[in-house]
Amino acid sequence: MDNAYYSKNLNEGEDLVKIIHRHPITMAGALIAASFFIILDFFFITLLFAQGWWGIGIFFALLIFILILVWRTWIIWAKNTFIVTNKRVIDVDQHGFFSKTVSECNYDKIQDVSYSIKGLLATLFHFGSIKIQTAGNVANLELDYLKDPAFVQELITDQQRGALSSETEKELTKEEILSVLHQAKRGVDEETLKKRFKP
Repeated sequence: MDNAYYSKNLNEGEDLVKIIHRHPITMAGALIAASFFIILDFFFITLLFAQGWWGIGIFFALLIFILILVWRTWIIWAKNTFIVTNKRVIDVDQHGFFSKTVSECNYDKIQDVSYSIKGLLATLFHFGSIKIQTAGNVANLELDYLKDPAFVQELITDQQRGALSSETEKELTKEEILSVLHQAKRGVDEETLKKRFKP
């Protein structure tokens, strides 16, 4: 799936920074099961074809079932994404063909980002979990089986720092405030200014 698919729901002025998928190892169980059924199907091919039309039907039904299983596994993996933008993080959990949950959190609501890698398999294949603690009524985000969780944590904290610093830069500087006051002073006489701004 290309970036256009993921960026179609972004807000105005929001840029896509990174699309992060779960580690491909999450597909292993379904692919092993599919491989087993393909081997089984072809192992019994002569026996099934000898049974006539219903044996051929069973062979092709099993083959179609396997293809649907593989396609479903790939769709869920491709759509299960963690999207990092310049303004927020979005967690898309695809549960099946017709079920998904989308959670998001703006950078100003994030209090802490931590990661963990637990177990031999996770250490060997370098995948783990990210936990994003949020402020207020925003639900915490927990993301499992992410590739290179240390990189993801660093990416989020960098984007958060950038987003928060750009917001503070939008505030008026001391010189801009003085300039506005000087312009206002020209339009108002000194007597009125003294009355309004008594120390």
